[in-house]
Amino acid sequence: MDDLSPKDGKTHKRPVSHLKLLTSAVLALLLLMACSWFEGQNMIGSAMLFLAVAAWVGTSVALHVTGREKSSKARGAATPAVHASVPAQGTSSPNPTRPLQGWRGNLRPGLNSLVVLAVVATIVLVADRPWNAPWWPGRHEASQLPQACVAGAAAAAHLTPNAAADGSERLNSGYGSGSRCVWRDQENGTTLVIDYVLGKWDGTFGSDATTNARKQQALNIRAAHGPRSRSGTITDFGDEAHRVWQPGGAVYVLVRRANVALSVSYSPAPSLDQNTDQVDAVSLPATEQAAREALTPVRLD
Repeated sequence: MDDLSPKDGKTHKRPVSHLKLLTSAVLALLLLMACSWFEGQNMIGSAMLFLAVAAWVGTSVALHVTGREKSSKARGAATPAVHASVPAQGTSSPNPTRPLQGWRGNLRPGLNSLVVLAVVATIVLVADRPWNAPWWPGRHEASQLPQACVAGAAAAAHLTPNAAADGSERLNSGYGSGSRCVWRDQENGTTLVIDYVLGKWDGTFGSDATTNARKQQALNIRAAHGPRSRSGTITDFGDEAHRVWQPGGAVYVLVRRANVALSVSYSPAPSLDQNTDQVDAVSLPATEQAAREALTPVRLD
């Protein structure tokens, strides 16, 4: 720190600035946000982050340099007047507050930088809403899905014993990534389908992962309904669960846990010697059991 020593014998020191510490903390937060953006392949968010940081750094440097130049010119212009007004030995200084004006002028660039920093941070927070990100403390969401063919193997062995698994992993499915497996038993005429969708955080100006899973759940429910379908809710199962079925026909169990939307459908074999109530009495609990087994391996971070 520089000492500004007036003629009254007192020493005025420039106060310690905490701008560097604040800058480091904010840049660390922005770097963490950038990592999440790149991980989610959000190029728009990454570009906004780069431009925001570049604008803040450039403006801060410009304000700091300009402030120091103005301060230096002011001190240089005031030097002759200060020497001319130096009193004789033994008398007091006529303007003891003059040195204080110097370090106050030096503080102005730092304050301007803080204002610019606050504006940039506000823009980034409003655009990105990091509290919706999966890395934000307190959020409990799944980061990956079970393999549908593995999770449904036990149910398939019971409902479609003669079928081979036909599975696929999808990078993009509805409101996230997905894992799907189908078992078609040609001998018995039964079909089982297990379909996971992992809701993903959209990043800039987007929804969080759980909200996207809710949207996927609503989409699954609408898709399952038909002209003669019946529906109902299932309690004590995930965060929300619904049952949709065609009397004597296909049954859908649609359940969501956090940011995972699960759809399990089962089509029983056509039966001529049983009425629809008898078929439903078997297929409804069997499909729900398959869904419970498929939801068990879903893990939240």
